[in-house]
Amino acid sequence: MPDRDVEGDLASKSETDPDALPKFVDERFHALMLDYFAPHHVIAGEGEGARAILDLLSAEYAVEGRRTIIYADTGERACGYGRKLQSLDVDECIVVSTFVEALLRLQDVLRATPLQICLYLAGSSATLHVLSELATRHGLEPHQVKAERCESFSRRVTCSACRGTSTYDLTDALTCRTCGASFEVTTYYSDDTNSFLGLASLQCRA
Repeated sequence: MPDRDVEGDLASKSETDPDALPKFVDERFHALMLDYFAPHHVIAGEGEGARAILDLLSAEYAVEGRRTIIYADTGERACGYGRKLQSLDVDECIVVSTFVEALLRLQDVLRATPLQICLYLAGSSATLHVLSELATRHGLEPHQVKAERCESFSRRVTCSACRGTSTYDLTDALTCRTCGASFEVTTYYSDDTNSFLGLASLQCRA
């Protein structure tokens, strides 16, 4: 966090000089976060949603409560999402091969103890819509459901120039949000960062 003097300086500049503000949004503010008071954290997702689940459960803060993962392993095989989720330190990790199977398993959990659950959803827009409808039908209130969109046409990418990592839609021209370098997404995937390598152009790396 910036100190108060820096915050005050940015605030005063922003009133007269819009160009003084940062040109990117820190995506961490849009990510899932565990509810400290929830007795049971149920984390459901499919495909690329595994990226959000891995980020959620790797956060360095102590949160009590039982943790259950229900995941449909429909993402890219090279990423090994199912294997990575099963290696996490949680109470239960259910990995199935289809979204329908995951939907049925989630329904069983919601039927059991809906009032004690905080539900975290991660996946495509269509997936989030279906899972949210299921949660509503089983009596979960809006504050009990948190969601993060992870589309199949997006990738988590680490810039080769500055090592900054973020998620990008591959339909866009790719420019690093940290250093501004232009790059292309390669097929090299790192287990350490859970991201693909973004190879910056030579002029950017010089």
